[in-house]
Amino acid sequence: LIKRSKNKGKIEEEESIPKIPAIVTARERLSQLKDANLWQSGKSKEYYTYLTDIAREYLEGQFNIDAIEMTSDEILEEVKKLQIDKLILSKLEHTLTTADLVKFAKANPSPTENETAFSDINSFVEESYIFHQEMEKKKAEEAKIAIRNIRRDANDAIKKAQKANEISEDVQAQIEDEIQKMTDKFVADIDKMTDDKSKEVMTV
Repeated sequence: LIKRSKNKGKIEEEESIPKIPAIVTARERLSQLKDANLWQSGKSKEYYTYLTDIAREYLEGQFNIDAIEMTSDEILEEVKKLQIDKLILSKLEHTLTTADLVKFAKANPSPTENETAFSDINSFVEESYIFHQEMEKKKAEEAKIAIRNIRRDANDAIKKAQKANEISEDVQAQIEDEIQKMTDKFVADIDKMTDDKSKEVMTV
């Protein structure tokens, strides 16, 4: 995107960098963490700090939860409000608990526990993202239903006005045509917005 502004007769151009979706950033950082081999090098604390930071930043970017400044318990309380499936939530909870034990109680998880923690966060990110997409689609469908209900009510009012001889049949037809055009536009806009949000993950 190019932003143009006039300053003392000159035109300045500023490039606007598109925001990278949280799911894309999380996937990339998880891949980097896997390649870093931190826990294999005896750096368990760094490993769990990095892993939980990925989850926190993802939650902030995807669900607007200020997770970076929250405790593990506070994060879980906020995520519960999203009504995410309990099995998905449990994967986040398990890793946050293990991470707290490593960071504050100097626990030393086994290789299996370390791998499970990574797998759980990876699954949580992917599955909660799918959940988010489904919720967005549900909201879009509800919005379209609301728009169509408004169209129905408007058409009913127009029909009553025509029957009461307040408007002619020609005027009725014109108004109904305009209502339909507006309805089609709003529905198309909602579909485009939903489609654009899905495509942005594939194009970054």
